Amino acid sequence: MNLDEDMAEIEDLSDLSQITDITLRQRNTTSGYDNYTTSTFQNTTGGDTSKTTVYLVVDTNFIVSHLRLLNDLQALHTSYNDTYRIIIPKQVIRELDGLKNANKYEGGLEIGKLARMAIDWCYKNMHDNDIIVRGQKLYECLNRDVVKDDAILDCCLYLKVNHSTSLIILMSNDKNLCVKALTNEVMTISYRKGMTAELIASKIVEESGFQGLHRPVRENLIDDNSDLFVRESTPGAYDDDVMLVDDESEHEIRSATHLEELSSSIYDQAKVLVLEAVDFAVKKSFGDEIDLIGYDSSKVNSLRDACYTIKQLGISTFSEYFNRSSFDPIRSLNSRHQLKLLSSVPVTLEDLKLFREFWARFLTEIYKKREQKLNNDLKSILSYWDRAVNSI
Repeated sequence: MNLDEDMAEIEDLSDLSQITDITLRQRNTTSGYDNYTTSTFQNTTGGDTSKTTVYLVVDTNFIVSHLRLLNDLQALHTSYNDTYRIIIPKQVIRELDGLKNANKYEGGLEIGKLARMAIDWCYKNMHDNDIIVRGQKLYECLNRDVVKDDAILDCCLYLKVNHSTSLIILMSNDKNLCVKALTNEVMTISYRKGMTAELIASKIVEESGFQGLHRPVRENLIDDNSDLFVRESTPGAYDDDVMLVDDESEHEIRSATHLEELSSSIYDQAKVLVLEAVDFAVKKSFGDEIDLIGYDSSKVNSLRDACYTIKQLGISTFSEYFNRSSFDPIRSLNSRHQLKLLSSVPVTLEDLKLFREFWARFLTEIYKKREQKLNNDLKSILSYWDRAVNSI
């Protein structure tokens, strides 16, 4: 196989969506830990230099769909003073290994072949000790127990903590993971048709300033006519609202003509935000005594779980956040009918409006106790929800 000639670059939106779904299924069916390690892929001399100001952390769906774009980025590094590094997380290598023998899927997508090409590309660069492409080393993590999406996010956060003057960017087409990243102040890039390595490299290097990050990172690094969106939770970067949700754009809002598609998108985003907000509120309320109430965040995985947690812990946990005379989420969730509507993907437009209004108010009140950066992020996400619902 000629790796350069066969290298993948998937542009069809339905194919991209399908690949993202397939890689997510692989992620959700893979056990957290196994005997597989990434030591085979870890280059030993491709260390970081003082020049490095940008780390591009690649998700599985991105490397499977856009290997040619990543290869072009690797080839361009000398033109940009070796400013950036491409990081392959341990979780991604594990998932590629699981996908390499996959059968064909709908539309003739050869996922197994795409995964094998990605593995070959990683191996070639890391075996050659390439200074740009490297794997996440076994010790490069903040929490060894995290799995799946959180393992990739942990890779980003490790780099953010240990390279505080650097720009950390997640490259992913997974909306949920991008929302998690943005919530944790990690920028994201999601593929848009026509995106090129030159465009990505020039803009991220321009924004990083190369000599140091001395100015706020703009949330949209390319002008309004461009299809590349790179975002960070930086307050004050713009006076007007700039949407922070993954690769959604106004064009996509207008094209989301099907209520089912829009409801599913908002539901997925709400689930990520609500689960994180509930976890924050519970831990802030109980601190070191959290074990006494039997709370286990690993068992709160759905909106229904979050609703029951809110009901169970009730006033003792959430009273400081809500003026119950104007908004009482616990009372609403005590209604079985309301609880079902608020923990499921909305079916009708009225259901969607109710879903949006309830969780928007819930999140807004919780976030009042949080950093201003996170409040700005939330404001932008809720603004997207409003525009999206009003577009129907």
